[in-house]
Amino acid sequence: MSLSPFDALGRNAHRPLARLWSLLAIFVFVLPISLTIGGLGVSANYSFLVLLLLLRPVTAWPKLVWLVVAYSIAIYLSGAIFMATDAPQFHLRQLASFLLFLGGLLVAVTRMPFDFEDLACVIAVTAAAYAIAVAVALMLTGIPATNAGVVKSLLANWIPDWPQRFIMVVMLGFFLALLLARQSRLWLLAAGLCGFCIVISYGRAAGLAMLAGIALLTLLQVNSRDWAGLKNLAISVGLAGVMTVLVVGQGMGDLARSQTRLATSTVSLIPEKFWEQAIATWLPKDTQTSPETIRAEVERSYAEGGEASGRIRLIIWSSLLDKMMNKRMLFGSGFAGPYLHDPAIGSTHSQYLDIMFRMGPVGLCLYLGLWGVLVLGSFRQSRELGCAMLAWFLFGFFNETTKYSYGAFLFFTLLSFSWYGWKRSDVTSPVTRMQ
Repeated sequence: MSLSPFDALGRNAHRPLARLWSLLAIFVFVLPISLTIGGLGVSANYSFLVLLLLLRPVTAWPKLVWLVVAYSIAIYLSGAIFMATDAPQFHLRQLASFLLFLGGLLVAVTRMPFDFEDLACVIAVTAAAYAIAVAVALMLTGIPATNAGVVKSLLANWIPDWPQRFIMVVMLGFFLALLLARQSRLWLLAAGLCGFCIVISYGRAAGLAMLAGIALLTLLQVNSRDWAGLKNLAISVGLAGVMTVLVVGQGMGDLARSQTRLATSTVSLIPEKFWEQAIATWLPKDTQTSPETIRAEVERSYAEGGEASGRIRLIIWSSLLDKMMNKRMLFGSGFAGPYLHDPAIGSTHSQYLDIMFRMGPVGLCLYLGLWGVLVLGSFRQSRELGCAMLAWFLFGFFNETTKYSYGAFLFFTLLSFSWYGWKRSDVTSPVTRMQ
């Protein structure tokens, strides 16, 4: 029986040319590029779905995958029938979202034609290259690196998916570079670049998630007496600090004050504004907030700069939860995005609220089950990967993660590794599988 191209590639992965093609394929799959298809709102790099054309999913699926697939099909059909709106091309956009999610699940039950080490190398290199591009853009454009609002808004004109989207790949690259540094300390330079990029992005969610991941990794390394790993972590953090000083220059005092102000606004937001606004807006109402009011509030908050991002999220979350309760969307919208129900809301700014709106509370529980499998499997692979995925999980509370194409590719690919082994040698040969 003839082998598919990727099966043949996996069988000959020890050959340099074959491995080079694997690395190039991973690099293409994770690039932050936009491929808009027919004006359907599918504006992302979903090229990784080509794996489904070249590989065959395994026959023995985990029970959780069967549950997610069956539930997804059921809620899509019900949503297409009962949740349609007057939005243009509603059904086409809804179908596209459903098929992309289903395609990701099929990738998760497909044995990858490359090793986890290959994936880790590409992610670390890509993240480091992205950080270099950020540093070069800052120096060439003359953008004041100490002004959070200016950096977050103007730099997006030169750097794709800056600052809150591709930063999750940079977060993963930091921890994977630490893992690869156990073989060669040259990878510490990549980790330092990733750390610098996260600092200069002024992302509170990314910063807090990284602090949690680094703190847990430190505790695990101390507990296991992994002094070499702890030394690599300290060097990486130090390199990130040095790079930040070199790029920012004389404005380090302004940078420190800006980061402190961002952190203070985050802390003060919780006791003073969060519960007050949550009680006032999350309870069911007779009338929904009009799109005009939401749009005006969001635009006003954006005009006030990065420190108002917390209020923007509260406005959006409140509106979506109101809509779900008022319309009794117990099973979600059938994969229709929030923007199809309310044009004023382009993004939920929360991966889990986005999933709950599309798939309902039951769908959110199933999705969190996939996350549980991934986090546990990642810790079995290595402490670095486990802490990386935990940081990713925390980051998802305040930003979308697997909604984006590169996030979906990494999420479902790592799920595949968790279920079927982290190396090609962990599984049977392609010929045996196909027979």
